Amino acid sequence: MKIDEFFALAALFAQVAPNPEEAPPWWVSLLPFVALFGFVYFILIRPQQQMKKQQDDLVASAKSGDRVVTTSGILGVIANVKDKTFIVRVSENTKVEFMKSAIAQIIKADGAEAKEPKDGDKSANESSTESSNGGSPAADERQEAPSNRSKKRKGVR
Repeated sequence: MKIDEFFALAALFAQVAPNPEEAPPWWVSLLPFVALFGFVYFILIRPQQQMKKQQDDLVASAKSGDRVVTTSGILGVIANVKDKTFIVRVSENTKVEFMKSAIAQIIKADGAEAKEPKDGDKSANESSTESSNGGSPAADERQEAPSNRSKKRKGVR
């Protein structure tokens, strides 16, 4: 390799130090942080706020006589509405008091479409079946009980 070639290559790879007068503005270094915050806001924070607003609207629209499903899966009818709680009639002689935040879904008393958050998995067929059998969870159990007993008896013999 000739000396001229060496200096030519060195000139190609030489790095020129940036002039301090040409430094980018201070706000350019903040752009990645602003972009990260925007990403986190639109992916995590905003959907959570929308879900909370939807749940608050759901609870605010509840009234006595509405069928409800709690977050623990208990079905019942609202018997009384208090400031922070609902009294839910689970069966004919059983009333349970729940926090308003424990209501996951409301099925209106007039048989209207079920109100639920986006992630609800209840189909229209299930809600029409429930309204046709008297509307109580105990009625569901009474209808299913004979078939279950006969299956158990057949399996034992």
